[in-house]
Amino acid sequence: MILPPFGIVREGIAVLITMEAFIEDGRKIAGIYQLSGRISMRPKAWLSAVRDEVRKLENIARNAGCEELRIAGRSWRRVLPGYEPMTGTDVPNLIRKVL
Repeated sequence: MILPPFGIVREGIAVLITMEAFIEDGRKIAGIYQLSGRISMRPKAWLSAVRDEVRKLENIARNAGCEELRIAGRSWRRVLPGYEPMTGTDVPNLIRKVL
């Protein structure tokens, strides 16, 4: 199920996020379905802001009863060290975190 998109707007950040929720092996999983926008910050501030906003997404997923959050697309592994890579899938750069 695709959830309604929502925006994150704060100084230096203007993004639109669409999340999805689905059942896999009896577990409710959340994923970032689409993300678009811009984060205009210096590297250390960018890293801090991304990690802060992903923590908020984790809370949204957790509060919706999801057991895991998945993110794919660009390689986020170095940005999100609490996430582990998923193997055996055709989705590029798929990482996940058990919530």
